[in-house]
Amino acid sequence: MCNQNSSLCVNLKSLNSDNTSSFYQEWMMDKDVNQFLESRFSSFTKKELDEYITSCNLNNNVLLKGIFVNDVHIGNIKLDIDNNHKFAFLGILVGDKSFHNKNVGKQAVLLMLHLAKEIKLNKILAGIYACNANSLSLFKSLGFVQSGLFKKHYIYNGEYVDKIIMEYIL
Repeated sequence: MCNQNSSLCVNLKSLNSDNTSSFYQEWMMDKDVNQFLESRFSSFTKKELDEYITSCNLNNNVLLKGIFVNDVHIGNIKLDIDNNHKFAFLGILVGDKSFHNKNVGKQAVLLMLHLAKEIKLNKILAGIYACNANSLSLFKSLGFVQSGLFKKHYIYNGEYVDKIIMEYIL
């Protein structure tokens, strides 16, 4: 998907061990990038990232894709799928900070929604920290609506914050 207002061309591609570059490892350790990811509590070696990608690729309940801009891997997007009930939770990471606030995340989610329709899912959910204004804004702009609220669900910067569940019916 190419942005008509810029030269950014966003694609989703399958990942393999060739994609676990030092940049990928840096994203996973960058406190600005991973501040709203549960993976922030772990550290990752190249071997662990390779194993993660392999396990996702072998799991029929996971659809993990790399986000590529002009053929450069800049992040990941994933569906954790419930095949029995035909819904999935979506997670996204735009790891390369030079692509933040450039609609790359929005384009990646649109592409993933298209893939979700192709595999006949009914609904996509996203669990978002209530204090993550950028993520809330992104999902609202795509037509996701709030369908749930878990009070004081996460600990963020030493304080309890709510988890907002957003959903999109395909």
